[in-house]
Amino acid sequence: MLSEAIQSCGASFAMPCGGNHTCGKCRVQVQGLLEPPGEEEKHLLGPAKEGIRLACFARALGDCKIILPSGTVGTALEGTLPKANWDSFPLGSFGLAVDIGTTTVAAYLCDLHTHQIIAALGEPNDQRGLGADVISRIDYSNLYGTEMPHQQIVKQLSHMFTQCEKALPIHGEIKALTITGNTTMLHFLTGKNPKGIAEAPFRPESCFGYEMDSGSLFPEYQGIPLYLPPCVGAYVGADILCAAAAVRLAGRENALLLDIGTNGEMMLMAQGKCFCCAAAAGPAFEGAGLSMGMTASKGAVSHIALENGEISWKTIGNADPAGICGTGVISLLCLMRKTGALDETGLIIQKGILFPYITEGDKIQLGNSNIFLTQEDVRAIQLAKAAIAAGLETLLYEGGISKEQINTFYLCGGFGSRIDCEEAAGIGLIPAALVRKAVTVGNGAGTGAAAMLMCQELRKEAEQLAREATEISLSESAYFMEQYLEQMTF
Repeated sequence: MLSEAIQSCGASFAMPCGGNHTCGKCRVQVQGLLEPPGEEEKHLLGPAKEGIRLACFARALGDCKIILPSGTVGTALEGTLPKANWDSFPLGSFGLAVDIGTTTVAAYLCDLHTHQIIAALGEPNDQRGLGADVISRIDYSNLYGTEMPHQQIVKQLSHMFTQCEKALPIHGEIKALTITGNTTMLHFLTGKNPKGIAEAPFRPESCFGYEMDSGSLFPEYQGIPLYLPPCVGAYVGADILCAAAAVRLAGRENALLLDIGTNGEMMLMAQGKCFCCAAAAGPAFEGAGLSMGMTASKGAVSHIALENGEISWKTIGNADPAGICGTGVISLLCLMRKTGALDETGLIIQKGILFPYITEGDKIQLGNSNIFLTQEDVRAIQLAKAAIAAGLETLLYEGGISKEQINTFYLCGGFGSRIDCEEAAGIGLIPAALVRKAVTVGNGAGTGAAAMLMCQELRKEAEQLAREATEISLSESAYFMEQYLEQMTF
């Protein structure tokens, strides 16, 4: 298969379904001798241009030239460092902080002396060829071992560190590293087996929260300390603990933090206690699994409106529309609900002002573009939004607090920081009572990791929070299942 050839040469390439022939997203341009496409591949390809094939299906019969799609992911790199009692470092001391996201990787170069982020870099996670979510990648490692995902992330970080170091002053020197991520990503980074994360009783090999020699992973940084922040459990990872550090959640009362990605992690401080959980939203909000879905990168439709009776849209980078990202999907669904083109059960209806854009009763087209959303796409988002909404309701229920009592609602992550809260509430993704209390904090995990790089106090705060937090297992919660069904409607 072409996918095997691409992986063997170490190229970064997205295969959201992990090569299981279900998503139709591993499109490549191919020149050379190939086995003709079968009916299943033809169905997933649709009306594709000549020379376009699916890498997980296409088999080379001779020499071939494979042209991979280009484009960079719009990683949320922004964020503000919290107020803290910073450690002292001599002039010329610098450090590297990383947030290994399932979809994207963000790296930060920090001046340890002035306690500032001076450079940032974001890239798609090179492991994306093994699947769009952590379960797909764990399945891969169960079959083929952890060496491939481990080497992929180590190699990628080494390259990103080299890029970041180009911003170093002449007399600057790297003195420390901090790397965060969800529990699975940290297992792959350190070469540990993540098998226990996906199997009951869901116990990871490690919950981290310790310092090690960077040289064991990156020989160029031999003798330099690497801090791995703590995880609460299998699905409440170090990333949400770092985001909590970025907003100093531990010192707040009636505060709620939500990071929406492939794994919706959330944390609540109420009545002097910390409650947390993780809702398996899947990769739909990151664009995977949707007919025209894509990450928040150049050309992605990110917002949709109705102007003078016609659909208008905005794309990232003001480029020609190439697909639709999570924020664009939420925007479109909210508009469809307002105009009656989508009923509360999630059924696309051929009526109202959007009637001219709806074809065959199960697809809505964005004007004269080639971007569309199908009934099947709506169902995928419906499942994802129900998981997040039900998780929030369950967290508040277990914390013994109402939505109205929340003082601050923090939204972080690439997707969470970009959503329009009014539109998100319009489809039931977040409670309407929290819209006015929402504060977006950018990549909280990344800026939190940068803060921990420069502050021992924040590390101790996160480690204590991880020890004392009450993790709610949604899979075992009858209340969550009840809410999940209730939150399925729009």
